[in-house]
Amino acid sequence: MEQVLQDYQQLLHKLAVTRHYLHLFETELTMIQHEPSLLEFSVETVLIKPEIDKILEACQPLKRQEEKVQALSWYDEPSFRLMNSSLDVVGDWLSQLDFLEEVAVAQPFFYNLLDQDRAKSFGILVDLFGSLQVAGAALKEEYERPYEVSADQS
Repeated sequence: MEQVLQDYQQLLHKLAVTRHYLHLFETELTMIQHEPSLLEFSVETVLIKPEIDKILEACQPLKRQEEKVQALSWYDEPSFRLMNSSLDVVGDWLSQLDFLEEVAVAQPFFYNLLDQDRAKSFGILVDLFGSLQVAGAALKEEYERPYEVSADQS
């Protein structure tokens, strides 16, 4: 019973971490989109704006899904498992994180950032993306791990 509760708390914690990194990643992209002059690396805004728009657009389904994730986190463990198995909230969240990653790396400018040493100008963005990937992988591992169903202690 105690292990089930710990697994549940770990899952909720990892969901919260992915939400946190998603917000930071999205905020950093928005900052670059609106204030490219803050970067030391000179880049034409006109060239990267469409790519950033595509990545930000890929964040939108996650923002909508976030309400469900937040609401689900208030349930006790058995109710959470039941609601999640019915609505597949965590599974959808993970799918949308994968989609965001695919869209981001499909953008030539962003892909080049990941491939090159641009830490001076885009280090925060690259680090946030990497952290989001790691947090998503940890969540997926936790979510796919078999768990014991807790029994009522009435």
